[in-house]
Formats: sequence, C-alpha cells, structure tokens
Amino acid sequence: MEHLIAHPELYALLHQGTPGDEAFYLDACHGARSVLEFGCGHGRLMRPLALAGHRVTGIDQDQGLLALAQASIARHGGGPCTALHHGDMRTASLDGRFDRVIIPYNGLYCLASEAEQVACLTNAARHLAPGGRVVFDAYAIDAFHFEADEDDDETDDDPVASLAWRGTVWNVFETCGWKRSTQRLQVRYDFQPADDSTPVSEQVDHRYLLTGQVARVCESAGLQILHSAGGFQNEPLDRDSEHLVCIAQAA
Repeated sequence: MEHLIAHPELYALLHQGTPGDEAFYLDACHGARSVLEFGCGHGRLMRPLALAGHRVTGIDQDQGLLALAQASIARHGGGPCTALHHGDMRTASLDGRFDRVIIPYNGLYCLASEAEQVACLTNAARHLAPGGRVVFDAYAIDAFHFEADEDDDETDDDPVASLAWRGTVWNVFETCGWKRSTQRLQVRYDFQPADDSTPVSEQVDHRYLLTGQVARVCESAGLQILHSAGGFQNEPLDRDSEHLVCIAQAA
C-alpha cells in the first residue's frame, strides 16, 4: 500500500531509527557481499553498510525519501556500492540474489494486512542467495495489546521531539489511534513551527504482529526463523519485550 510522505525532510529528521539498530545490522550483515534493503527510506542504513564494504541495494515506494537517500549517498559516500530502486517490497523483482535481505525499523508493519506481510517476506525469500538470511526488526506490542484499554485517540500534550529545519525549530506532537481487533495503529505527527511558517502533519499507519504470529507469517512465506530476540543486544523475547528482532532463512 503506497503512502506518500508530503514532507520527506521533516519525516527523515524525525525517523532516525531505534537506538542500537545500526550496529546490529552491521553485525548481522558481516560476511555478506550483497545486501538488499526493503523500505530503505532516506538511506539511513545504506550508508554505513556500503562504507563497511557491502554492495547495498535499496527499494522504497516513496520518491521523496529516495531522493533524500540519493543525495545523502552522494554527500557521504557509497557511490558504486549502492543502488536505489523505486518499487514495492511485496512485488519488486531485481536481477541477482542477495546474501542478506533486511527490513528494518518496523518496515514490515507498514503493510496493511497479514497477507501483504506474507507477500513481502515471500519476496524477500525469493531474492535470497543460497545460504542467505532475512533480517527484520519491529516494536513488540504484546503487553500493550492485551492489557491496554481501547479508547479514543491519545494525544501527547508535550512535544515528542524538536527539530531544526529551514531555519526554525519545529515541535512535534503525536496523536495515536489504536484498534485491537484489527491490530492497527495510526500515528499522526503534527509539526508546529516556532516562527510564522505553516504547521504540517504526517500520518503513519501500522498493522502490527503479535509475537506469537511472527513464526506463522514467516512459515507462510517459506521462511524458518533461526533466531529471535527482544532487542538488539540479544535480550530474551517475552511478553514484556518492547522490541522484536528476527533472523530467518529459506525453509
């Protein structure tokens, strides 16, 4: 499901990954010659992976984010070690096979249904070289899903972030809507400028997975989970985990 970002620069400034994910993916890709990233966005992980010596290919549906990735790679290096493609991670078909296919930073949850998530992972498996691995991470939400009270949208009264952009400070406020029955989160970010600029908003829609559903989705995609953890430091994965990290191979 394509969702275009209206203000990619602000979106990129706000979405800088989860602490520890860059080091984790560098370690997970150790020894891999080629890496394919589904949902590469503004190229945040492509740069360090390319500088580490990997041949990195990125796919994203958003042209604005891809333009940021191209500009960033041109500024900071990566050059012939990187390639960018506009496409859908459920259906894109690239030449060659890859030692790693990575789906970082909740990318799998950006798809609208379990069927679409299976299609994405099936496509990831299709692009694996022999012995390759699919690696992905997302937030773990089991405790919230089973214990929270479902109610109206919840808004943070205080800024969740303050960003410098176009010569002014933008305070970011978050409104979150949740539907337990459909496992959907809708998060709206309102960017309020400190000067007289016009406020802007971006919305992110997620269809999340419960921990117990991950193995089923991978199995449906022809993947076998080799390792799962509750964080980038190999923390145990349990009901109270706040993060989910998985490494899988073709079954």
